[in-house]
Order: sequence, then C-alpha cells, then structure tokens
Amino acid sequence: MPQRKDKLYYTHAVEIRKEKEQYGVYSLRKFKKDDLVLLEPVRCSYVMSPKDFGGNQSDACAFVAAIYRSPETLGREFMSFGLEAINGVFEVPPAHDKRYLQKLSRKYNKPYLHVLNTWRNVCTYHVRNYLIPSESNDLKVRLQLSALLNRVNHHCSPNSYGVCYFSSYRTFNEPIAYVRAIRDIEVGDEITYSYIHPKFLVEDVHSRQNEISECYDFACSCSKCESEMSKINALPT
Repeated sequence: MPQRKDKLYYTHAVEIRKEKEQYGVYSLRKFKKDDLVLLEPVRCSYVMSPKDFGGNQSDACAFVAAIYRSPETLGREFMSFGLEAINGVFEVPPAHDKRYLQKLSRKYNKPYLHVLNTWRNVCTYHVRNYLIPSESNDLKVRLQLSALLNRVNHHCSPNSYGVCYFSSYRTFNEPIAYVRAIRDIEVGDEITYSYIHPKFLVEDVHSRQNEISECYDFACSCSKCESEMSKINALPT
C-alpha cells in the first residue's frame, strides 16, 4: 500500500500517448525501483455478484446494469467522471452484449444509444481487480472506472506492479488504485504491468497467452511474447 512518504504528485508524472495506433501511459520523469508511479482514487466501482457471472454478456454489462439500477449512487458517481468514449474504440458490441443492452434499454426506459454509450465508456475506462483470500475460495471481482490506470498496457515482462490481485478484504476495499515501479524507469518509457497473476509470468508463452485470452480476450503481442514465439517458430519441424 502507498505509505505516508509517497508523494501524490507522482500521479501527474505520467501522460497518456498514442504510439503505433495504441494508447499507453508514458513516464515524464525518472522513477527508481519501488517508487509510486501513479495513484488514483477509486470513485466509481462495483463488486460483481454471483448472478453477474451468468450468461454470455461481458462484465462491462454488469457494471452498466448496476449504474442504471442505482442512479442516485453508482449512477451519480459514473456521471461525475464526465467520460467520453474514444472514436474507434468499443463502437460495436458483440451480439450477446447487444442483446443484453437492448434489454436494459427496455427495462429502464432509456434510449438504446444512451445505454450503448454507457457501455462504451465502461469498456474503455474500467479496470478489473480480484480478491483471492488465501484462507478460502471466496473470489470477488471489483470493476472500477479509471482515467489513467486503465490505459496502462499489459506486458509479460513489466516495469511496474499494478495492484490487481488482493489477498485481504481490507486492501480490496481500499478506495485507491496505484502502480509502483519494480525497476528503474527512464523518461519517455512506457509504463506497463501484468494483467495476469504474477505466477503466470514464469510460465511458457502458450500458457501465458491462454490465461490472457481467457481472462481478457486479447492476444498478447508484448516484446517478451514476440521473442519467445519467434524462437518457437524458428525451430525445425
């Protein structure tokens, strides 16, 4: 957890940039190992319930439903962000999400385009956190909106540690999200952390790829994966 000596202005020592058609977070100053790279308050979050895991719809749909279900609390927090969807990002929902969003539109008497835009913002800005208590199998998932943390890209050999996996209810419920350097970072370096549990980072590339695909539905193309795949493809058949 961040300590009293950590300076909150570190949050402003990074910027979002678009490089090679992909958004990322880049350092504006040097960071040493263990420095706090960025910190954000968690102002809009939703802990998923068991019923949210039913069906084929994405977890973003559960967040959208919760926003409309609680307009005076979660809905107000969502509106306070003043988020705008990014052109070209999450413009068309997959069929199972579209059907779910259409049901929400009818249930809460909201124009479908309004519900769709809420879904786009949630998809664009949400971060997923896990509570995995060591003493039980009581898995919980918290979705939170973030203007910075969500733009930090995954890497299988990251330079930072983003807190996505928690082992206690106390830390899971802390209203802050932060990223800390695990090695020195130079000005202009991209800030990265692992979306998957650190234990998978020592696995082979196929195991890592399977875990990322299953949990986040994308194929990792970080430099570590590309290097290992190149070596595999170069082997004689």
